[in-house]
Amino acid sequence: MSGNALSWIQNYVRKRDRMYEDLAARRLDLMNKRHRGEQPDEVELLQADVDQMKLTLACVLNVLLDKKMVSEEELLARAEEIDALDGKVDGKLRGQVKPDGAIAVEPREDSEELDRLADALDEEEGPQQQ
Repeated sequence: MSGNALSWIQNYVRKRDRMYEDLAARRLDLMNKRHRGEQPDEVELLQADVDQMKLTLACVLNVLLDKKMVSEEELLARAEEIDALDGKVDGKLRGQVKPDGAIAVEPREDSEELDRLADALDEEEGPQQQ
């Protein structure tokens, strides 16, 4: 795995409880802003969507791991396998996951320049703490 690839899944598997605190704090901030009559910006709304998806995924992962239906090693190996489907192991999946679980990968040609820019920025920032 390169850089921050799969970092959310790795952190989740290793430190499940802390993630819930982060999600709850951001959700509370957003609710307080709305209560004060302030309009959340696009980034806050997107972050709320991402937080809801993380929570959903965390619930599924909790059930699978707690019931020993999958091991941490199997989960991380599958995540790496799926990550590589779009041609680059970068902790991202270019494509869609269909309702039946099938993965439709999107070509990466048009995003190569942006990927190089993002990689350069990651290198400038150095390792990130999660």
